[in-house]
Amino acid sequence: MRLDQSLANLESITGELREIAELAGKDGGSFKRLLSDPQLYDNLERSALSMSVMMRNLEPVIRNLHIFTDKVARHPEVLGVGGALRPSSGLKDEEIRQTGFRE
Repeated sequence: MRLDQSLANLESITGELREIAELAGKDGGSFKRLLSDPQLYDNLERSALSMSVMMRNLEPVIRNLHIFTDKVARHPEVLGVGGALRPSSGLKDEEIRQTGFRE
């Protein structure tokens, strides 16, 4: 029984490898172009490097956005006149006492 299953699995794997080889050898196919065209590979490598640099540069922006949204959540008066009439201390406990709502 196990030998039959092993042979069936081997046959399935062989068929899948044959399909991959056919796709790789297909003229004009992306996989073949990636393997044979150094310019395409270089372009993909440069794009990946640029994406990495961009992500590193976005980290401080995302961190600052997080800080900004937290400050606005604690002190919404910084965005408008309503806060001038009812300023808040920025403490969550005080907000719960005033509104009766929990987050």
